[in-house]
Amino acid sequence: MAALLFRLNNVPQDEAEAIRNLLEEAKLDYYETSAGHWGLSFAAIWLKDEKQLVSAQQLVEHFQSDRLVHAQQQIEQQKKSGEYNSRWAHFKSSPFKTILVVSFSALLLYFSVIPFFN
Repeated sequence: MAALLFRLNNVPQDEAEAIRNLLEEAKLDYYETSAGHWGLSFAAIWLKDEKQLVSAQQLVEHFQSDRLVHAQQQIEQQKKSGEYNSRWAHFKSSPFKTILVVSFSALLLYFSVIPFFN
């Protein structure tokens, strides 16, 4: 019986491709379901053999922990070189846009919540 291994919703394409390569290198049989045309279905990578689930999960967890460490190192490197774009730096680069988005969000929140208080 098939077993769910990895959900693909909101996963970067390079990470999904790396997971596929990892499974192929480990010679694990898998198949993939897509989210469909409108993105409403369940996009995932499934193992064909449920008995391989534990070893596949260990491979994926190891890959993701390595990816996390690499991403953290990249952020630290960007901070040291001054290339890291913090929220404050983003606000300073486009204050009007930021204020507009925050104002629109507050207005939307106000109109969403006000019926419950009346």
